[in-house]
Amino acid sequence: MARQRYLIVGAGSFGSSVARELMRQGHEVIFLDKDANIVQKVSDEVTQAVVGDATDEDDLMAVGARQLDGAVVAIGSDLEVSILSTMLLKELGVPLVFSKATSDNHGRVLNRVGADRIIFPERDAGIRVARLLQAPTFLELGDMTAGLMFAEIRVGEKSAGMTLAKLDAQRRLGVTIASMRVISQDASPGVDARQVPNEVRTPDGAYQLKKGDILLAVGQRPQLEELQKIIG
Repeated sequence: MARQRYLIVGAGSFGSSVARELMRQGHEVIFLDKDANIVQKVSDEVTQAVVGDATDEDDLMAVGARQLDGAVVAIGSDLEVSILSTMLLKELGVPLVFSKATSDNHGRVLNRVGADRIIFPERDAGIRVARLLQAPTFLELGDMTAGLMFAEIRVGEKSAGMTLAKLDAQRRLGVTIASMRVISQDASPGVDARQVPNEVRTPDGAYQLKKGDILLAVGQRPQLEELQKIIG
């Protein structure tokens, strides 16, 4: 994967965990925090650590907000900073903004101001968030064993109507479709199988994919990414 550029707003334990994983994978990571002491402590862990205010557009521009591949707003306790910085980052064109929430209501507000994914640190480990930031089209991504990973991939419009037999993921890509969450007949077209009545099925070659179905796939990461391109 090409080297990418990420911003972490807030240098707490959660933000640091995300940053370490991104750095481990060879990406450029910038920390932004108003507390100079915190910035000093993390300066050796990241590409660049900057004292600044994430609710100030000039400070965001100074760290190259328009050139970012993604950002994580890792501040939860200060709701105003969390919400305003999320909104500003999206207004400045950051393609992916993951924002930490401390409650469901906080998460709803972050979603409304543009956050691409809401993170609840008590549920979402920093390493997992770092991986999803690099593969935003996956609903879920995790390690298994012997170099294999699992991914939940949502079916898009371009592959709706394709049968699993025609997809033939095992032969074409070496990817196993382990299970499926399929849209109920009562659901509106194109919705997400996580949010509507759905059923878990064993893969059946004759099944015709519907937009919004979710496939649980197992394979190596490059092949999982290729599968996502085909069905996403």
